[in-house]
Amino acid sequence: PLYDRLWGSGFLPSRYQGVKFLSTGDPVLYLSNPPGVDQDTRRRFLDDLGALNGLKEEEFGDPETS
Repeated sequence: PLYDRLWGSGFLPSRYQGVKFLSTGDPVLYLSNPPGVDQDTRRRFLDDLGALNGLKEEEFGDPETS
């Protein structure tokens, strides 16, 4: 089997990082809402997280830190 550490974006920015697909269950982890979390709550959480990341990007001037 191929180990996760053997494939990656290497020197490229993290925006080009690959996503591992699974053969059972959800094909990509963390795309489905967790049990007990509706779509609106998840959307608000992700929007707030994006705002926090934006603040860090403004502070450091480096998108890799946000």
